[in-house]
Amino acid sequence: MERTQPNVEYLQEHGPATLEELPGSQITTHNKMEGVTTFDPHTGAFGRQSTQVYYLFEDHDPAAVVARWLKANESQLEDTPRRIIVRTAGSVSDEFGDAARELLPEEGEDSPFSHGEITETECPRCEDWSGPSNRLAKHLTECEG
Repeated sequence: MERTQPNVEYLQEHGPATLEELPGSQITTHNKMEGVTTFDPHTGAFGRQSTQVYYLFEDHDPAAVVARWLKANESQLEDTPRRIIVRTAGSVSDEFGDAARELLPEEGEDSPFSHGEITETECPRCEDWSGPSNRLAKHLTECEG
């Protein structure tokens, strides 16, 4: 099929992209007919909708799509454990979950998306609080112990 839509041409040349990057202000029915689809995983765990990434279904591999989605949502995902990001990407399909698993370092490695192992901990100042280790810093800012 000959592709002539500006959004399709942009995606062919530049790879997966956010709507703001595309030359058209929306994805049209013609774009969809030419293979444009959306990577839009369920992101309820993040508290708000993530930035969608558009790609050509037949042309772009899941790793390229997930990499662009991670970049577009870096600030939103920075405090999210790797396993949650992998599960979220995998909610679209197993291929996207596998791509996220390959792209993101293992827990504990240096990465904006990796925060080490989360364990149960107690407050060193008071005896009133215990919880996940990744929430201790927030508790300490409010602790009166």
